[in-house]
Amino acid sequence: MDSHFNQFKKGSEKAFRYYFDLYARPLCAFAFFYCKDHMEAQDIVQECFLHLFANREKINEEEHLKNFLFKVARNRTIDRRRTKEKRMLREQAWAGDQPGWDAQHDDVEQMKALVLSRIYELYRRMPARRKEIFWLYFYQRMDVRAIARIRGLKESTVHNHLQQAYSYLIKEMPDPALLIWMIILLSRRDR
Repeated sequence: MDSHFNQFKKGSEKAFRYYFDLYARPLCAFAFFYCKDHMEAQDIVQECFLHLFANREKINEEEHLKNFLFKVARNRTIDRRRTKEKRMLREQAWAGDQPGWDAQHDDVEQMKALVLSRIYELYRRMPARRKEIFWLYFYQRMDVRAIARIRGLKESTVHNHLQQAYSYLIKEMPDPALLIWMIILLSRRDR
Protein backbone atom coordinates (compact mmCIF):
# COMPACT_ATOMS: atom_id res chain seq x y z
CA MET A 1 0.00 0.00 0.00
CA ASP A 2 2.88 2.32 0.70
CA SER A 3 3.85 2.11 -2.95
CA HIS A 4 0.37 3.34 -3.92
CA PHE A 5 0.79 6.30 -1.59
CA ASN A 6 4.25 7.21 -2.91
CA GLN A 7 3.00 6.95 -6.48
CA PHE A 8 -0.05 9.02 -5.59
CA LYS A 9 2.15 11.76 -4.13
CA LYS A 10 4.02 11.83 -7.46
CA GLY A 11 0.74 12.34 -9.35
CA SER A 12 0.16 8.81 -10.65
CA GLU A 13 -3.28 8.44 -12.19
CA LYS A 14 -3.27 4.71 -11.40
CA ALA A 15 -2.58 5.36 -7.71
CA PHE A 16 -5.21 8.09 -7.68
CA ARG A 17 -7.71 5.59 -9.15
CA TYR A 18 -6.75 3.11 -6.41
CA TYR A 19 -7.70 5.58 -3.68
CA PHE A 20 -10.79 6.69 -5.58
CA ASP A 21 -11.98 3.08 -5.82
CA LEU A 22 -11.17 2.55 -2.16
CA TYR A 23 -12.94 5.61 -0.71
CA ALA A 24 -15.53 6.87 -3.24
CA ARG A 25 -18.44 4.69 -2.05
CA PRO A 26 -17.98 5.31 1.68
CA LEU A 27 -17.59 9.04 0.98
CA CYS A 28 -20.74 9.06 -1.15
CA ALA A 29 -22.70 7.31 1.61
CA PHE A 30 -21.32 9.79 4.15
CA ALA A 31 -22.29 12.80 2.00
CA PHE A 32 -25.71 11.34 1.20
CA PHE A 33 -26.43 10.88 4.91
CA TYR A 34 -26.24 14.66 5.31
CA CYS A 35 -27.57 16.01 2.01
CA LYS A 36 -30.18 13.30 1.14
CA ASP A 37 -29.52 13.78 -2.59
CA HIS A 38 -27.60 11.18 -4.61
CA MET A 39 -26.41 13.58 -7.33
CA GLU A 40 -25.29 16.14 -4.80
CA ALA A 41 -23.47 13.43 -2.84
CA GLN A 42 -21.67 12.36 -6.02
CA ASP A 43 -20.75 15.97 -6.75
CA ILE A 44 -19.33 16.30 -3.24
CA VAL A 45 -17.26 13.14 -3.72
CA GLN A 46 -15.83 14.47 -6.98
CA GLU A 47 -15.01 17.76 -5.29
CA CYS A 48 -13.27 15.85 -2.48
CA PHE A 49 -11.06 13.95 -4.88
CA LEU A 50 -10.24 17.05 -6.92
CA HIS A 51 -9.27 18.79 -3.70
CA LEU A 52 -7.24 15.75 -2.63
CA PHE A 53 -5.35 15.64 -5.91
CA ALA A 54 -4.64 19.37 -5.82
CA ASN A 55 -3.35 19.09 -2.23
CA ARG A 56 -1.65 15.70 -2.36
CA GLU A 57 1.78 17.14 -1.49
CA LYS A 58 0.43 18.32 1.87
CA ILE A 59 -0.51 14.81 3.00
CA ASN A 60 2.51 13.17 4.59
CA GLU A 61 1.18 9.77 5.56
CA GLU A 62 -1.28 7.37 4.00
CA GLU A 63 -3.28 7.19 7.24
CA HIS A 64 -4.12 10.89 6.90
CA LEU A 65 -5.60 10.48 3.44
CA LYS A 66 -8.91 8.99 4.59
CA ASN A 67 -9.34 11.61 7.31
CA PHE A 68 -8.55 14.34 4.82
CA LEU A 69 -11.24 13.10 2.40
CA PHE A 70 -13.94 12.78 5.06
CA LYS A 71 -13.12 16.19 6.51
CA VAL A 72 -13.40 17.78 3.05
CA ALA A 73 -16.70 15.93 2.46
CA ARG A 74 -18.07 17.16 5.78
CA ASN A 75 -17.03 20.75 5.08
CA ARG A 76 -18.41 20.72 1.52
CA THR A 77 -21.71 19.30 2.77
CA ILE A 78 -22.00 21.98 5.44
CA ASP A 79 -21.06 24.73 2.95
CA ARG A 80 -23.67 23.54 0.46
CA ARG A 81 -26.37 23.37 3.14
CA ARG A 82 -25.58 26.90 4.31
CA THR A 83 -25.61 28.19 0.74
CA LYS A 84 -29.01 26.57 0.09
CA GLU A 85 -30.46 27.98 3.30
CA LYS A 86 -29.21 31.49 2.52
CA ARG A 87 -30.55 31.29 -1.02
CA MET A 88 -33.95 30.09 0.21
CA LEU A 89 -34.14 32.92 2.74
CA ARG A 90 -33.25 35.51 0.09
CA GLU A 91 -35.78 34.06 -2.34
CA GLN A 92 -38.50 33.93 0.29
CA ALA A 93 -37.83 37.52 1.31
CA TRP A 94 -37.85 38.69 -2.29
CA ALA A 95 -40.89 36.59 -3.24
CA GLY A 96 -42.96 38.16 -0.48
CA ASP A 97 -42.75 41.48 -2.34
CA GLN A 98 -43.56 40.11 -5.82
CA PRO A 99 -47.12 39.23 -6.85
CA GLY A 100 -47.24 35.99 -8.82
CA TRP A 101 -43.54 35.44 -8.29
CA ASP A 102 -43.88 31.91 -6.93
CA ALA A 103 -45.41 30.50 -10.13
CA GLN A 104 -42.91 32.30 -12.39
CA HIS A 105 -40.02 31.30 -10.19
CA ASP A 106 -41.13 27.67 -10.14
CA ASP A 107 -41.28 27.58 -13.96
CA VAL A 108 -37.82 29.09 -14.29
CA GLU A 109 -36.37 26.78 -11.64
CA GLN A 110 -37.97 23.73 -13.27
CA MET A 111 -36.53 24.66 -16.66
CA LYS A 112 -33.12 25.32 -15.13
CA ALA A 113 -33.20 22.00 -13.25
CA LEU A 114 -34.21 20.17 -16.43
CA VAL A 115 -31.38 21.71 -18.42
CA LEU A 116 -28.80 21.12 -15.68
CA SER A 117 -29.85 17.51 -15.32
CA ARG A 118 -29.58 17.04 -19.11
CA ILE A 119 -26.15 18.69 -19.12
CA TYR A 120 -25.06 16.38 -16.30
CA GLU A 121 -26.44 13.35 -18.13
CA LEU A 122 -24.51 14.29 -21.27
CA TYR A 123 -21.42 15.20 -19.25
CA ARG A 124 -21.30 11.66 -17.87
CA ARG A 125 -21.02 10.30 -21.45
CA MET A 126 -18.01 12.43 -22.37
CA PRO A 127 -14.53 10.94 -22.71
CA ALA A 128 -12.61 10.96 -19.41
CA ARG A 129 -10.26 13.90 -20.01
CA ARG A 130 -12.96 16.08 -21.59
CA LYS A 131 -15.29 15.21 -18.72
CA GLU A 132 -12.67 16.23 -16.17
CA ILE A 133 -11.92 19.53 -17.91
CA PHE A 134 -15.61 20.33 -18.32
CA TRP A 135 -16.19 19.50 -14.63
CA LEU A 136 -13.43 21.83 -13.50
CA TYR A 137 -14.64 24.63 -15.78
CA PHE A 138 -18.42 24.40 -15.46
CA TYR A 139 -18.99 22.93 -12.00
CA GLN A 140 -15.87 24.07 -10.15
CA ARG A 141 -15.75 27.43 -11.98
CA MET A 142 -12.03 27.24 -12.62
CA ASP A 143 -10.59 29.29 -15.44
CA VAL A 144 -8.76 27.78 -18.39
CA ARG A 145 -5.33 28.82 -17.15
CA ALA A 146 -5.85 27.15 -13.76
CA ILE A 147 -7.12 23.95 -15.37
CA ALA A 148 -4.13 23.85 -17.71
CA ARG A 149 -1.75 24.35 -14.79
CA ILE A 150 -3.36 21.69 -12.58
CA ARG A 151 -3.59 19.09 -15.34
CA GLY A 152 -0.24 19.90 -16.95
CA LEU A 153 -1.82 20.81 -20.30
CA LYS A 154 -1.53 23.69 -22.72
CA GLU A 155 -4.30 26.28 -22.49
CA SER A 156 -5.14 25.61 -26.14
CA THR A 157 -5.71 21.93 -25.28
CA VAL A 158 -8.11 22.91 -22.51
CA HIS A 159 -9.91 25.27 -24.91
CA ASN A 160 -10.18 22.47 -27.48
CA HIS A 161 -11.69 20.07 -24.95
CA LEU A 162 -14.19 22.71 -23.82
CA GLN A 163 -15.13 23.50 -27.41
CA GLN A 164 -15.66 19.80 -28.14
CA ALA A 165 -17.73 19.46 -24.96
CA TYR A 166 -19.93 22.43 -25.94
CA SER A 167 -20.34 21.10 -29.49
CA TYR A 168 -21.37 17.73 -28.11
CA LEU A 169 -23.88 19.29 -25.70
CA ILE A 170 -25.39 21.45 -28.43
CA LYS A 171 -25.66 18.50 -30.82
CA GLU A 172 -27.31 16.28 -28.19
CA MET A 173 -29.76 18.84 -26.73
CA PRO A 174 -33.14 17.78 -28.19
CA ASP A 175 -35.29 20.85 -27.66
CA PRO A 176 -34.40 24.33 -29.02
CA ALA A 177 -35.78 25.95 -25.85
CA LEU A 178 -33.53 23.75 -23.73
CA LEU A 179 -30.63 24.62 -26.01
CA ILE A 180 -31.15 28.34 -25.37
CA TRP A 181 -31.27 27.72 -21.62
CA MET A 182 -28.14 25.61 -21.87
CA ILE A 183 -26.25 28.35 -23.69
CA ILE A 184 -27.29 30.87 -21.04
CA LEU A 185 -26.24 28.57 -18.21
CA LEU A 186 -22.95 27.65 -19.83
CA SER A 187 -22.06 31.23 -20.64
CA ARG A 188 -22.81 32.37 -17.09
CA ARG A 189 -21.61 29.16 -15.42
CA ASP A 190 -24.23 30.02 -12.82
CA ARG A 191 -26.01 27.31 -10.85
